[in-house]
Amino acid sequence: MHPEIQRARDTLFDAIRDLAPDQADTAAGGKWSVAGIVEHLCLAYSKSSAGMARRREKGPGVPARSRTVRQRFQQFVVVTLGYFPPGRESPAAVVPTGRPYRDLLADLDRVFSELDASLTATSRALGGSRAVLDHPVLGPFSVNQWRRFHLVHTRHHAKQIRTRRQLPA
Repeated sequence: MHPEIQRARDTLFDAIRDLAPDQADTAAGGKWSVAGIVEHLCLAYSKSSAGMARRREKGPGVPARSRTVRQRFQQFVVVTLGYFPPGRESPAAVVPTGRPYRDLLADLDRVFSELDASLTATSRALGGSRAVLDHPVLGPFSVNQWRRFHLVHTRHHAKQIRTRRQLPA
């Protein structure tokens, strides 16, 4: 597994270690439950995997969209600096639907493996440093940027999980 995907996996598993399913499934204060956060991450990883597969099918000749100045700045903040700004609304495709925590746990290893395999295959087919797939908000990312994005994104949500775990039941 690529080191950044492995770190994302380890970060998430560390945040949810020994978490009881009933605690994970309980939302508080109008925020997503821990299960909701884990589902959001699973959806993000799965959407990236599927997007990479679609992109590989198109082959190397497909030009990427150009980044706007705003997207370049946002990408610098997230991917280069490793800072994920709080309070952003998630794209609709990765908003949790309420899957039970137990089901999510059963899928996590598979989802991480599929993400890693898809990113590796895309890197081999199209290269790791050229833009290959658009993020719905941040614009075109290379495979290397996608790996870093998933690590930064996971770290952001792992902090939220730790906070949720501190809340009274």
